[in-house]
Amino acid sequence: MKLTKKQEELRQEYFHKICVIGGGLTGAIMVLLLKNSNLFKKNEIAWIKPKEKKQSDLRTTFYNPASIQLLKNLSLIDNLNFNEYSKVNQIEVFGVKGSSPLVWNCSSSKLPLGLVIKNEVILNTLDNLLNDIPCYDGIVTNTDIDEYERTLYLNNRKSIK
Repeated sequence: MKLTKKQEELRQEYFHKICVIGGGLTGAIMVLLLKNSNLFKKNEIAWIKPKEKKQSDLRTTFYNPASIQLLKNLSLIDNLNFNEYSKVNQIEVFGVKGSSPLVWNCSSSKLPLGLVIKNEVILNTLDNLLNDIPCYDGIVTNTDIDEYERTLYLNNRKSIK
């Protein structure tokens, strides 16, 4: 995409060592992991995510014990309210008609098989933990690369190198 001289003058350009694209759980957790890794200074990490339309995210995610431990280590579930998650104590997987289901339960362990947590709860906590990371609201519309760096062009006339 070749920009006219006038378009180039209007464009705002930013530089970061690493950039994560995506405002969902995966992108947000990746930004937090990078921030906590101490491999980069906070201003060397960029996060590009589309501007949100303040609608509730009614989706949920199942977290197994290993994922729960990761969430604990990242301080993402320290202050969960009872109505924001459900414990999973039994899982039944049904097969062919008439066959008995495969059943897993936690009767032999005091720990649940996992937790189902509202995505919105985790994302809100992540947003609070990441408010010191440069964040760009926008959608990547084009990209360019030379021998030294990649440039991401956003729909709001910003470019991130």
